[in-house]
Amino acid sequence: MRPNRQPNRSGSGRNNSPRTTRTKIKPKETKKFDFERIVFYQINLFWFALFAANKPMNRTYEITKRVFDFAAAAVGLAVSSPFMLIFYLLVRCTSKGRGFYIQDRVGKDGAIFRMIKFRTMRADHKHDPDPTIVITDDHEAVTPVGRFLRKFKLDEAPQLFNVLAGQMSLVGPRPTVPEQAAEYGDFERRRLGVRPGITGMAQVNGGTGLTWPERIEWDIYYVEHHCWMMDVKILFRTVVSLAVGTEKNVHRFRDVRAEEKT
Repeated sequence: MRPNRQPNRSGSGRNNSPRTTRTKIKPKETKKFDFERIVFYQINLFWFALFAANKPMNRTYEITKRVFDFAAAAVGLAVSSPFMLIFYLLVRCTSKGRGFYIQDRVGKDGAIFRMIKFRTMRADHKHDPDPTIVITDDHEAVTPVGRFLRKFKLDEAPQLFNVLAGQMSLVGPRPTVPEQAAEYGDFERRRLGVRPGITGMAQVNGGTGLTWPERIEWDIYYVEHHCWMMDVKILFRTVVSLAVGTEKNVHRFRDVRAEEKT
């Protein structure tokens, strides 16, 4: 006899055994590289660092300024290296002597370093450490190529190597020779509190058109008030001064301070 099978309650002849459900595994979605968002965050971070560092002698300012100096010097050397090679060859081929002029200068906190620039004068010319003596472009010791380099401040371009090495900054008081720094009093020695720069407050307010004590006053004002906003203004005014001429844009420290107080 055949065994009696219980009728299917569902009305179908299929077995009611529980079914095994298979879960489909969805492939992991790869996150797309959101370039716009990263750029947005980087810009916000830059402006935060800029305004957070907009105070004199702020640690954040010191760090961000050093990073900016290093990056700007590296890019500047990469872009200007072909032109610097041409200037070097012109100096060597048009006058006797080396293409570079290397001299001991006083840096931050009195540290001595070797500053480099293009030679713009005859090799037999002896440098006078007296800061009150200003050598103009029409000086007999200035070479024709040197006259062109000095006019547009191109002789200072190799100092980007000093900036890259951390001995100088893009903005700061111009470095002086050890003989000058040895005669500093307490007031003048304050200008050694920051890294010397390729351009500075004294340069955009008249440069050699100012007397040496007036340049000291501008430099010390920068040391006591330097911040990102001031650095940006100095860099911008440097470009303007190169186009117009520093001596044509003389602003004496005491006159400017007197106008601000009134």
